[in-house]
Amino acid sequence: SSSAPPSPSESFACQQCSMVFSSSSALILHCRTHSDSLRRCPLCGLSFNTASRFENHVRKHASTTNCICQICGDGFSSRDVLDLHMQIHKGNLELGAHSQLS
Repeated sequence: SSSAPPSPSESFACQQCSMVFSSSSALILHCRTHSDSLRRCPLCGLSFNTASRFENHVRKHASTTNCICQICGDGFSSRDVLDLHMQIHKGNLELGAHSQLS
């Protein structure tokens, strides 16, 4: 005997946040957002929505341990990039330019 198709009133609830969906496939797609969006860097607290972005970010920490800013603690891959970063603390560089460094 085959199982009957779900009735229109059947609902599928997320066990993590209690959102309700009308199909199991919608619930499965939703559940992926929980596992993909909770990647938080243990070193700086930034969150990432994909595993690849998280892994790339963590690699930056590994390669930036040599040049640490003594003012804010940010790490950089080279002395040149750290020197450029220091211009922010001196007020000579806008924060928008800094976001491309990290």
